[in-house]
Amino acid sequence: MDKIKKNKVIAGDFVDCPIIITFGIFGVVVPKKDLQELGLKALSIDETTIAAYELLTPARLEEAVNGIARGLVTTTLLGPIGLLGFKRKKGVNQIIINWAFEKQSLITLTDKDFAKFRAKFKDLEVNATKVVENNSSTADELLKFKQLLDAGAISQDEFDKKKRELL
Repeated sequence: MDKIKKNKVIAGDFVDCPIIITFGIFGVVVPKKDLQELGLKALSIDETTIAAYELLTPARLEEAVNGIARGLVTTTLLGPIGLLGFKRKKGVNQIIINWAFEKQSLITLTDKDFAKFRAKFKDLEVNATKVVENNSSTADELLKFKQLLDAGAISQDEFDKKKRELL
C-alpha cells in the first residue's frame, strides 16, 4: 500500500511543501523565492490567507467523476491538476484551498489535524455543488462565467470576483 505523506500540499501551487501545525497555528513551509513573489515572510494558513476551502469527500469525488462537474469545478479550482483522479486514503483528508492571493492548492491533512482545521476555519468551508437560488448548481454558474471570460465578455478580475462569491 502506498504510504502517503501526511499534512502536505499534493497538487497545485506550493506542491510538495509540508504543512506544519504549531500551537494551533497552521502554516505551509514554502521556498523563500515563492514567499518573496507573494510579498510574504511566511505562509500561515489563516483567515487572511484563505479565501475558501472545500473538503473532497468520497461523495464529492464520485460526483466529480460524472462529467462536467468534475472537469469544470476541479479544473476551475485547481487548473490542469483538477483533472487528476484523487482517491481518499484512510485517515487522510484532501482539501482544496483557494488562497486569498489567487492561487490554489490541494492539501492533505490527517483526520485529527483536519478536525482542528475545520473547527478553526468553519466559516470558510464551501461545497462546490451547493445549489444556488435559481436551482442551477455552482458548477453551472462557474461554467457560465468561464465561458463569458473565454469569450472576452468579462475580465479575469470580474470572473475571479464571481468565483469567490459562488464558492
